[in-house]
Amino acid sequence: MTVKKILITITILVAIGGGIYTYINHFQGTVLTAWSFVPSDAIVVYHTKNLLKQWEDSKEKKIWKNLKTLPVLEKIDEYLIALDSISGKNGSIQTFFEKNKMLFSFHNVSRNSVDILFSVEVKGFREHDLLGEVIEWFKDSTEFNQKDRQYLGHTITELNSNNSSFAYVFYKGIFVGSFTPFLVEDALRVIEEEEVLSFSEQYPEIFEITRLEQDQGDLYINTRKLDEITGVFTDPLKTEHIDLSSLSEVSFLDLSVTDENILMTGFSLNSPTKVEYLSTFNGVSSSEFEMLEVIPNNTAALFHYSFDKPEKWHTDLKNYWRKTNPSLLTKMGEIENKYDVSNSDLYNFLGTEIGLMVMESVNVDNPDLLACIKVSDSMAANKFLEALGNSNEGEEKYDESWADIKLGQIGIDEIPARLFGPAFSGFSSTFYCQIGDFIILGNNEQVLKELIDNINSEETWRKSINVNNFLDVANREANLSLFVNTPGAWNFIDKYLNENWNMFFNEHSFTLKQIEFVAFQFSNVDGKYYTNIALQHPGDIIERVEASEFETISEIEFSNPLTSKPYIVRNHNDKSLEILVQDSLNRIHLVSSKIDNLWNKQIEGKIKTPIYQVDYYKNRKLQYLFATDGTIHIIDRTGEYIPGYPYQLPEGHQIKLLSLIDYDNSRNYRVMAATEAGEYYLFDKSGANLEGWTPKKLEGRPVVEPFHMRVRSRDYIMFMHQNGLVYVLNRRGEPVKGFPLDLKGKTDNPLFIQKGGNAANTKFTALTNQGELVEFNLEGKFLRREQIFKSTSEDKFKMVISSPNERTYLILRSDREKVSVIDSKGNELFHHNIATPALFGKFYNFSPDNQVIIMTDMDKDYTYLYNQDGKVLHSLPLETGDEIAMQYFNSTGAFKIYKSYNNKLSVINLKR
Repeated sequence: MTVKKILITITILVAIGGGIYTYINHFQGTVLTAWSFVPSDAIVVYHTKNLLKQWEDSKEKKIWKNLKTLPVLEKIDEYLIALDSISGKNGSIQTFFEKNKMLFSFHNVSRNSVDILFSVEVKGFREHDLLGEVIEWFKDSTEFNQKDRQYLGHTITELNSNNSSFAYVFYKGIFVGSFTPFLVEDALRVIEEEEVLSFSEQYPEIFEITRLEQDQGDLYINTRKLDEITGVFTDPLKTEHIDLSSLSEVSFLDLSVTDENILMTGFSLNSPTKVEYLSTFNGVSSSEFEMLEVIPNNTAALFHYSFDKPEKWHTDLKNYWRKTNPSLLTKMGEIENKYDVSNSDLYNFLGTEIGLMVMESVNVDNPDLLACIKVSDSMAANKFLEALGNSNEGEEKYDESWADIKLGQIGIDEIPARLFGPAFSGFSSTFYCQIGDFIILGNNEQVLKELIDNINSEETWRKSINVNNFLDVANREANLSLFVNTPGAWNFIDKYLNENWNMFFNEHSFTLKQIEFVAFQFSNVDGKYYTNIALQHPGDIIERVEASEFETISEIEFSNPLTSKPYIVRNHNDKSLEILVQDSLNRIHLVSSKIDNLWNKQIEGKIKTPIYQVDYYKNRKLQYLFATDGTIHIIDRTGEYIPGYPYQLPEGHQIKLLSLIDYDNSRNYRVMAATEAGEYYLFDKSGANLEGWTPKKLEGRPVVEPFHMRVRSRDYIMFMHQNGLVYVLNRRGEPVKGFPLDLKGKTDNPLFIQKGGNAANTKFTALTNQGELVEFNLEGKFLRREQIFKSTSEDKFKMVISSPNERTYLILRSDREKVSVIDSKGNELFHHNIATPALFGKFYNFSPDNQVIIMTDMDKDYTYLYNQDGKVLHSLPLETGDEIAMQYFNSTGAFKIYKSYNNKLSVINLKR
């Protein structure tokens, strides 16, 4: 239904309301209300006491100022202004809305569309001038023609135009109308046919709930029809496995709009005769939200359950399955029958919280998942997991440590879903670890390692200001919650929408993504369920800009030109970000977050490698590791060398690449140095050369830093050479079966890695200089070869892997006229109209919807920044002498850019 339809309806309501005032005053008989005409199959009913005032009040809120840019809401103002001009009398429209309460009931009219039935109790008012003006306007209009027809003894009037048809009936002081004529017929059947119930007759208990007087209206939701509501927006083939209709029976919510939030609060009720999911929480209170400390910031969505009586809740859950889906009990029974575990073993350690985290992902068909269980008894939990871990039949037992945390694997599939239901599906493999009072289950080993790293670096919801601000308006202690991080979940939203709504959401993504968080929550209160739906906006509107200006925040000038890019490092004392740069005299400078030069130190040679931060002494104090031509350096934050450094390679050996290796994230570092000739040295952190690496000679010239990975407790070190040879060695420098692998083409590109649960599904993608993508696995088997389109034989190709997460990649294809940006699926995203033989590219992936592609013309020292849609983010190019560094801050909606140019180090803001 369009906004135009709604506003035409408002106009008609005003006209009809004034015209029948005399008839209302003389009416005698059965008392009817607007609710008498609302059919029980309504999926949502909105009740407003003063629509115009509530609309005007909401417009003043910051969150609404953002949302009203949507065309569907933008038009409302235009029509209300037009309606006021038609009336010809200021204040008459306001009077009508003040005295006539309205119901808007939403009904399914087809498989994927909804329309509204308007029901209005028209009370006495004498705005005859308004009536005259509106009626005169309709008489003069050539757009509408009128037709009357009879239905169940009532006269239905239809106003028809070329684009729409509006039907209405006026009976005993109640105006009922809709742009779908059969909805008016449905309304008449409610009052004329005894067996047809109204919404208020079907759900009388919902009207006994106390409601707020000062709000923006009331919502009555037929919760059993939630599937029909979501069916309007979603692709049915992708959501057929999702059942929302059994959640509860009916809900009442007060609607409130503040500057930063849209809130809907009230209660959901269960049927006394039917079984609903929320009934599993009967007699169960919620608990504290302690899981915040293990939820990483890159969580797209979280399902969270809390209960003070875990055994009772789980027993009631099984009883619910027994009545609604007995096959789920069978799945759980398979665990008990096959392995030495039982429900009582689960209850011995099950604490007061469980949760499922869906991580931000490019691959929405197979995203990373984490299930979390709070435990009351760690020993009982470990015994339970070890018993399930013995299920790895026919496969080597997985057992390793990461950052001193033990990881294991369970061989049976879908363990979380077998324990807690279909919402926890997606675990074809299950890996586990224990962190504090929580057992964490991951659908691959890498997602567990990333979680551990995030917790150690304090990148969790517990530390997030935005999350905690949102939880202040949401419910921290609900029995059942779904939290959605809108920007992070955008790829998933996009996947499930049907074609029409997918187009709408993508067209208005900039506006919709500014709603940062959404929560749906339910809490048991004496057999009713307190319901909370909250949407959070940052409060300050981030305006869409086609091109923005660079704003220099701070700048520091050095006595000599800078010869390095800015290296962003972390201050271990206060966690602030600092900058290391090097000048033309080979002095390195540490610059504080306030752009103060803290110290400088003279070193021999130019920095040639990345700067790694290491915790050399395992005391959470960080040092800087890097290399110059033939020397490895480790310097602490005060500018002093760690004993034993700098460390010299044998004379005549020049370092081209440097890698930091930490096999199990235990800070027992290994340092690997590669020479231009393909010689590899491996040292422990004290500088001792390790056996098998004194050095290890491999044919060809290295392309990128050697990369370590651990798969099923085995360590692999990857090497890519310019001649197209890919080597994989073990820790002792011995070749792994299946390698070296010949790509059959030269390459100057990095290697994109997709870590899997075993060697067969750990995949690599390489790009040759001629634009051929080659995919292979850790067993040394080729999986795919694909040539990227070439416009000429002189086209050049460059793979750019995303920073900082390395989860995807882009390809830059350059010819004589332009540089094209191609995604990992081979689709051209956009092109940059500049021909340059010396182009540097970088790709920042801050979130699935916030990506920046950087292209630097190395000849002219110009840098250009684009978003993922190919829109340039700035009006003029940025002058840079070297590679820039970048961060994004959600709180300001801006990028922070660090650049060195000539003898200046600058920190620059750029609006997103």
